[in-house]
Amino acid sequence: MLRSANYAMIATAAAVGAAARLTVSETLEPGWFATSVVNLVACLAAGFIMRSSVSSEPLRRVVTAGLLGGLSTFATLSEDLRRLASTGDTGPLILAFAAAAIGCPAVFLIARGRPRG
Repeated sequence: MLRSANYAMIATAAAVGAAARLTVSETLEPGWFATSVVNLVACLAAGFIMRSSVSSEPLRRVVTAGLLGGLSTFATLSEDLRRLASTGDTGPLILAFAAAAIGCPAVFLIARGRPRG
């Protein structure tokens, strides 16, 4: 069971992740490309964290649910896909969808590596 201090740490890490997402979005120009970049980076990092020797479950949750959860964004991805579909811009629509549906799971699995045991 998580204690309230752990929730505060997760919330703080999520705020840092969200601020990082905003920074990336403003640097790359808001839109599907920036959203895809942060989601791919978050999935890659999550894979590395799951593979790492971090044995502390609270720390793992702070990084994955907090920091990386704040960094990645499904809601913005959904809006980006809706916007691209409504404009008929099929190239970026396909790329953004593929990055989410194929790229994110792929980079996570590559980073995680083979299961131990």
